[in-house]
Amino acid sequence: MNLPLSLNKFLNKDEEIIVKVDGRLDILVNLNLNDNLSNIRKILEKNDVQMNMLLFAKIVEGEFYKIQKKEEKTKTLNSIIHVVNKHKILHLIRNPIPDCSSLNNLIMDVL
Repeated sequence: MNLPLSLNKFLNKDEEIIVKVDGRLDILVNLNLNDNLSNIRKILEKNDVQMNMLLFAKIVEGEFYKIQKKEEKTKTLNSIIHVVNKHKILHLIRNPIPDCSSLNNLIMDVL
């Protein structure tokens, strides 16, 4: 189904998102709510967010729930975004058990 160009632009519009890492670090990034988390990860890396040891998180009834990396291709940013006083917030948490590739990337960054 082809959408009219004006509607397609509206649906794919970037929005201002506050990114919080472990509830602390705040950065402001323009992201598309319809993008999958895998794409969002790449965009955040380009914006100097060290994503190699971070996971996306969703807040449900005040509790953080981590999104596994294998789920990132099927989940959109819109499905995990947290809205507070009209501000859209993306939560990232440290991965308590980093995978081998993350550890290798971390070691290569140090060297």
